[in-house]
Amino acid sequence: MPRYLFTKQIEAAIIQGIRDCAADILAVSQNLVPVKTGKLKRSGKMRKIPKGAEIIYKREYAAAVEFGRRANNAEAVRRHWVRPHYRKFNHCRSIMKTRRVAGGLQRIGIQTHTISTMRTTGGTMSKTLKPIDIKRRMKNKVFVNGHYRGPFTRKIYAKMGKFYLTQAVDNIYPDVLEYIRRALNATPAYLPGGSP
Repeated sequence: MPRYLFTKQIEAAIIQGIRDCAADILAVSQNLVPVKTGKLKRSGKMRKIPKGAEIIYKREYAAAVEFGRRANNAEAVRRHWVRPHYRKFNHCRSIMKTRRVAGGLQRIGIQTHTISTMRTTGGTMSKTLKPIDIKRRMKNKVFVNGHYRGPFTRKIYAKMGKFYLTQAVDNIYPDVLEYIRRALNATPAYLPGGSP
């Protein structure tokens, strides 16, 4: 019966196989992670630990995106500093369609056309509509100085989890023994019988 000597090189090869598996799990999870600003995707890292590796997403909302969150009436937000930034200046406020109601004005949508000409032909009145380029009006940005915000409360809505890391682990981890076997085959110390 063949005998395998468990040496430091073999232990290192097993750990390397686990780390190769973790690297592939991270690559698959990077394809599955939802992207809005890209910060969550960029925060994903694989970190080496003494007996293997761990995959971490460092953004504070990573767990909420992964597992979802329950609805809550309100969440307290502490006083915090907002860095200087540019904000899009919304010119559409001046072209909002409104109607007068008992309590004041009520918005009913964005006006997309303006009436440029009105003429009558044969007793009927026709209007020529000119489109408003809303995208062009939204291009302008305003610089906002750094300032403090809060404390305040905000409403939290229920959200389903995306399970980007869980799906990656479920897809790749069953093959972890194959990763270890490949790493062992690449190690010269993995020889049957006595000492290498």
